[in-house]
Amino acid sequence: MDLQSILFAPRNDLPYALFLPGFACVAQYHGKLSGNVAESPDAARKAAEAFVADDYLAALHAGARLAKATRRRIVERMAQLTGLAEALIEEKNLRISDHTFFFELLRDRGLIVGRLEARVTGPMAASRTRDWEFDPGIEAIAAPYTMAAHAYMSECLGVDTQARYEVLCMDAHKQWNWNRGEQKGNGFACTSPDLSRALRRNPHLRVIVASGHYDLGTPFSATDWSLAQLDAPAEVLTRVTHHYYDAGHMMYTREADMRKLKRDLATWLAA
Repeated sequence: MDLQSILFAPRNDLPYALFLPGFACVAQYHGKLSGNVAESPDAARKAAEAFVADDYLAALHAGARLAKATRRRIVERMAQLTGLAEALIEEKNLRISDHTFFFELLRDRGLIVGRLEARVTGPMAASRTRDWEFDPGIEAIAAPYTMAAHAYMSECLGVDTQARYEVLCMDAHKQWNWNRGEQKGNGFACTSPDLSRALRRNPHLRVIVASGHYDLGTPFSATDWSLAQLDAPAEVLTRVTHHYYDAGHMMYTREADMRKLKRDLATWLAA
């Protein structure tokens, strides 16, 4: 709903804060954390969320005004929560982007981390470049999705076609018009005002939101933030329900989460 929350752009510090809980969750999964935050995904997640709220946002806002002692403490805590080297965090001026995380978390193992499904990894090039050539999270499911689509069309719908099935069509994405009304140029596309207005206008409208803890494309914490910014009274926002799953962007690719999603959706519909 709010592209400002996920696009790493100059003078936009919001994503650095909103991605950190997701980074912590992924780092814990891959065994890159130690101490209390390594005990469980929940422990890592909660520690990162508390750090963002209590310290990190203020540090980003301070910029060069941040005291040296405070900066040192921020660097140490970021390293503890992300599994990244303190030197790298210093080099990036306390700002770790998704691209940096994908290539640096498991660099010592020669692996890159998936974007839409960060539990999945893929081998780096022998030259250890930082070129984003493919998303191992998508590669793991693209072929099964294509096969399933063809099987459904031919066996269930009776559509006999040899046309190429585009699971992810980048050409179509490039045609999208991101402008909203009077918003032009460097603005971030945002549909939160539309949802806020719809919720206020229609007392029967209810919304269910599903987020994966290992999704680094649209992180759960960025969605938390967007929902918290909806411009509607508290009683109206009770009609918005947010569920979380221990998987990536497509949580239904993990059977346990697919079943949980079905239960959550059935309960929501029954209400």
